[in-house]
Amino acid sequence: MSSYKSFWPVLVPLIWCGVLLAFMRPDAIKGRSDIPLVWKWLIYDESDLTAFAIRGANIHAGRLPGTPTEPDGPGICSVEELTARLDRPQKPYTERFYLEYPTLMLVFFEFGYLVQSNVVPPPPAVADSQHFGASFFEPRTDEERAVWTQFRIAVQCYVVMMTLGMIGLILVLRKSGGPLWLVVLPGAVYFSLNRFDVLPTLAMAGCFLALMRGRIGWAGAFLSLGVLLKVFPVLLVPIILRYLGVRKGSIFLAAFTAVFSLVFGISWAVLDLESTIAPVKAQMARQLFDHNWSLYGYVLPVELAEWKLVRQALIAGSVLGAIITRPKDLDAVRRRCALVLIVFVFIAVYWSPQWFVWFLPLTVPLAKRWPVKIAVIALDVVNYFSFPVLFWNLLSLSDNDFYSAVAVGMIYVRAGSWIGLAVMLVWDAVRKPDFARMIEAYSSIATALRHQFLQTAAASGMPRGLKWLSAESLGEPIFVYDRASREMLALVPLLVQFEPLPGSDLEDVPQAREPRPVTAIMKFTGEAWTTAGRTLFNLNPSQVAAQNRYELVKP
Repeated sequence: MSSYKSFWPVLVPLIWCGVLLAFMRPDAIKGRSDIPLVWKWLIYDESDLTAFAIRGANIHAGRLPGTPTEPDGPGICSVEELTARLDRPQKPYTERFYLEYPTLMLVFFEFGYLVQSNVVPPPPAVADSQHFGASFFEPRTDEERAVWTQFRIAVQCYVVMMTLGMIGLILVLRKSGGPLWLVVLPGAVYFSLNRFDVLPTLAMAGCFLALMRGRIGWAGAFLSLGVLLKVFPVLLVPIILRYLGVRKGSIFLAAFTAVFSLVFGISWAVLDLESTIAPVKAQMARQLFDHNWSLYGYVLPVELAEWKLVRQALIAGSVLGAIITRPKDLDAVRRRCALVLIVFVFIAVYWSPQWFVWFLPLTVPLAKRWPVKIAVIALDVVNYFSFPVLFWNLLSLSDNDFYSAVAVGMIYVRAGSWIGLAVMLVWDAVRKPDFARMIEAYSSIATALRHQFLQTAAASGMPRGLKWLSAESLGEPIFVYDRASREMLALVPLLVQFEPLPGSDLEDVPQAREPRPVTAIMKFTGEAWTTAGRTLFNLNPSQVAAQNRYELVKP
């Protein structure tokens, strides 16, 4: 049962992935005609996945990235317009195509074609088109069906890889101690499987897991990988360096720089310098345009969108504010990183609903109390309603006035959800844990918790070759506050009895049957006490509590 509780979230992206793939046509990217759009939109979004497929087809055809402007500008190439372009004589490929993502993503995009044989390059009208028209295009000829079938296979590969990325994120965040179900709310799963932001987010989560385990070099390498996949994790670097201090920070920075330099150098050598830096320039040069659902003109003044230096100063100021004092623990690092990213997304001149996926490695470990949980849930619901429910389903309604009113209202709601998350994170930082309430809650379930510990520890299979028989109390627990995880722990002295398993190496060892004193770790999750069966041998509770990471809490 405990194993199911730990791993059930993995089933959600797997099921979602299966449904999404079943919704796709065999010869196109768009959804099957027999699937009602009202249901298809809630699971599957062709548009951005088609952009990935077009980028992958271009690099697979031997073209270089570097065109500075997006095809068709901020407008949308409709199916009708793309059809007209396909029916006209095709111009030859130019040397470069448009790419707005770091070049490391080309490895991901091209993989969808490396698994196929006899790939046919798409017509130039498609290769240099805005992706919307290609998303919903229905092939008319055998040649078009061949191209769009290749697109569909590539998109399937992307969805599977992003599903694996989300499973990886779930398994990494499982180590954080936060409520894992927040990772599989509808918005989080939708944008993880229909966008690639889950990949840099996984790298960021790997960085924090490495920091938790004291693997500073690995932490720097993971965060560098995240920056190479998408630029936003670079904002976290100064905060992490401030937390680590000079010596450990130097190790982190050296690993970060080494990985970044290696990948940048390979990109320069394989492509060229312009191809390597132009995509980042394209991403950073985005400007405000009408009806892009940003906060400008509603919550923020339009003039601010035109003052690029002012916006950069606001972001830099938020980073500087986050490093004035040294974070005392990893939760403080997560909290400050989240606040900086909130500033970044709040003043962005465009809106991408998948941005809130970035916050999962930061907010899930912090959501041990309900106010933060509620803020994270609200952010998921608001973004999922804004896209796809509002953008796709309500957009199809004939009542444009109603749609416009709801769309404008959701801009304010979205701004409020980001502000709400920021307020809850600050509140969580200043609120002191109610230790007395936690200790009182423990005393009422101590016996049941000891039985839960025995069952969980017995199911773990450790120590090898031994069967857990009993666990009896040896005295009162010692309560400590874990500074690293910001959790309340009960260090419980127990006397455990084992029995060697038949056929094991310990079957004939008399000492294996002798009772052994251990320290059992119980944890307060923010709602109740629980245990994962964690056991410390050869250390009594006083010795464990004496470690620097723990702060003694007296009843």
